[in-house]
Amino acid sequence: MPLIYYLPGVHAVGDAEIAAAGLEGVLPSRSTRGCSKGPDGGPGVIVAAQPAGYYPDRQRWKQAPPAVGAWWVGVEGEVAPAELMREEALPGARLELSDGHEWMVPCARFRGGTSHLPGIFRVAADGRPYVDPLSKWDQLCEDALRIDEVISALDPESSVDAGEVTFVELWEIAVRALATNYRVGPVELDLLSVLSNDDVVRVGLALIDETAILAEQGARKKKSTRAATSFTSPGGRG
Repeated sequence: MPLIYYLPGVHAVGDAEIAAAGLEGVLPSRSTRGCSKGPDGGPGVIVAAQPAGYYPDRQRWKQAPPAVGAWWVGVEGEVAPAELMREEALPGARLELSDGHEWMVPCARFRGGTSHLPGIFRVAADGRPYVDPLSKWDQLCEDALRIDEVISALDPESSVDAGEVTFVELWEIAVRALATNYRVGPVELDLLSVLSNDDVVRVGLALIDETAILAEQGARKKKSTRAATSFTSPGGRG
């Protein structure tokens, strides 16, 4: 069953209330039902993609922080990512995350700078065509560029300075990446226990094509091994 939302202290919920709560991105269509006692102990309205109610004995609930909005989100039983997927999800890598389910992480940028996002063909100064991602993907492009910058800075031969990178920054990038393909945000992912500290790294790598990165690292390792062998073998200089 999809996620269930609760708006406290209201008697009816329409587009204005959904927008005020900041939930229009996760509740494109909805069914509403008033309740005299919600997860906060007071009256409010239950909102979900399909008819639902408040049944505390078989549901888990999480209150959104005040900085996020005045609402709660709940779950009854298992929620499969497919139930939360947006209609126009972007292709990418399927990763099994900490909730035990596979999630599709959009591939926004290949190593080397080419984009994998829907966009418009442009012509560069040298006359070559390239795809300019649509403006609605600007944040995703920025996040992918940041991850690419961090990976590049790990190369001993690179002059890139990525600055300090924290798990909080990686978590924020991972949340935005998943929210691109699914009707979720930080509170929903918290409730479902989706992201671990290892997961946020894996999601970040998937944003810029993890397969290519691993292949690149493998090739570099083989090159390093061959170089080391040449110094220690009878025919080498060592």
